[in-house]
Amino acid sequence: FSFERYKVKLTPGTQKKGKAAKIALHNFMQSKEASAREKDLFRSVKDTDLSRNIPGKVKVSAPHLLNRKKK
Repeated sequence: FSFERYKVKLTPGTQKKGKAAKIALHNFMQSKEASAREKDLFRSVKDTDLSRNIPGKVKVSAPHLLNRKKK
């Protein structure tokens, strides 16, 4: 079974690593399923640690999160 509550799709694009990391993190924190503890954990991760693990020049897409916002 693969249950991933927090996931985004990274495709080639024009965004820098740091901005892509911030957008993904913002999407995760805005999720209705995120508990207060999970939001605190998201805040505790430093931006440099996040952007270090993302390739450069990407586009962040999370259609499953956008669908939840509309409902």
